[in-house]
Amino acid sequence: MDGIDLGSASVFFDFDGTISLADTGMHLLDRLTGDAWHDIELLYTSGQIGSRECILRQWDLLPTHDGDVLRSVVAEVPMDPAFAPLVARLVDAGAEVTIVSDGFGFAASDAAESVGVPVRTATVDWTTGSSPSPTTTLPARAPAAGRASSRPCAGRRRTDG
Repeated sequence: MDGIDLGSASVFFDFDGTISLADTGMHLLDRLTGDAWHDIELLYTSGQIGSRECILRQWDLLPTHDGDVLRSVVAEVPMDPAFAPLVARLVDAGAEVTIVSDGFGFAASDAAESVGVPVRTATVDWTTGSSPSPTTTLPARAPAAGRASSRPCAGRRRTDG
């Protein structure tokens, strides 16, 4: 990063749709639950449930909580090939890099581990398959109806049919 002093910079990368080229949670839900998760999403976007309740309900819809199975489905989503080299350059220049995600958490954690940076996301206890637990406080309510939102509940609709 020529000419820029990044020694005191903090850089945060959102995981879904930035590091991953598509939303991994939406992909996981589409592949393993079909359209079943959309009803929960509607409750979230209408403000009837908050993001924590939404992600817990969507997690419970998944037919398995086996980490190997879920990771293999998420692996179908390509990662941005420029991400790892960018992180290396930022770290070499002195920047503090962190990955953030408000999704299920495990894919973001895997990506962070692969490049050696911290992550702020939900965690899954793979020994029990228990629901994702946030490492930070999630918003109590959904955004106002009609406004854009982001994961954990997707807040976005597929446009490819």
